[in-house]
Amino acid sequence: MLRTSALLILIGCVPVESELDVASSSDPPAAQDSSTIDRDEDGWTADVDCNDLDPRVNPGAEEVFWNGIDDNCDGRVDGNGLYLGDADVTFRATIEGVNHRWDLSCETRVDRLGWSISLRISCDAPEEDPVALQAMGERFTVVQVENIADEESYAGGGRLESEAGWGTDASLTATWQGQAYTQVQGTATMRARYARLDATFLLELNPPD
Repeated sequence: MLRTSALLILIGCVPVESELDVASSSDPPAAQDSSTIDRDEDGWTADVDCNDLDPRVNPGAEEVFWNGIDDNCDGRVDGNGLYLGDADVTFRATIEGVNHRWDLSCETRVDRLGWSISLRISCDAPEEDPVALQAMGERFTVVQVENIADEESYAGGGRLESEAGWGTDASLTATWQGQAYTQVQGTATMRARYARLDATFLLELNPPD
């Protein structure tokens, strides 16, 4: 009689097949390795494909500029980026009937994000030239007023502001160039009653950190 009771207890403790299935189904799914996933079947796995849902976008694709997409997964969209360099600036002024001219090298930067740009030329007057300081102030800047670029080019109004306390309107142009648009070339002009400015620049793309 004791043997029969013990056998019944052991049988009651063994889980049936359906109970085992329920327990195993609650286990979390195994993580997939991104180096083996290729959802869009373009030959590039998700660990290197910046959009693994679009077969037209992958590290082997050709970049299509001005479409707002990083087609080749190089981290750049179209001509976006910061461009740095110097502008060759000629500043002319007539003071007390005498014509003066100064040739300057001025720090210049163009920052582009999509259709929006910022452009700034910063110039320091010759420190030991009192006439230059009178005409320009210790420092003046030329910046764009309008900020919408049309694909590879920009042309718009600007503003020259002097630390001497005066300012006047200016005009600016910029054209992106190079095989991957890694340069921007441009001009700045200003015409006031007794002064004028002409500037040209060719800036290089500043590589990201």
